[in-house]
Amino acid sequence: LRSARGPGLFTSDAAVLPLIVNVAVPAAVALALSGVMEISEGVLLIGSKADNVFLLKSMGITILLLNALLHLSGRLGWGLLGVWWSLTAFYVLRGVQPVAHIVM
Repeated sequence: LRSARGPGLFTSDAAVLPLIVNVAVPAAVALALSGVMEISEGVLLIGSKADNVFLLKSMGITILLLNALLHLSGRLGWGLLGVWWSLTAFYVLRGVQPVAHIVM
């Protein structure tokens, strides 16, 4: 009987299991950071028009940076791990920008 814990919970494909294990750390970090991002953006969404403009501009800049990171990841051959670390960097930036705007 297979264990229902770990990567085996998502797939039984032997070729996919090592990929899941490799991206576990950046996926966990990204998941933890996404909550900070969602909450801080939610606070700004109910704020003033200036807050919404800031959110729009910062999201545009962050999307451009994510695009550059994903492109670099592809060019350097980082594969799926590079995609997940790029996503983690996206969540870091998206979490820091609104929090800094709220605090300042």
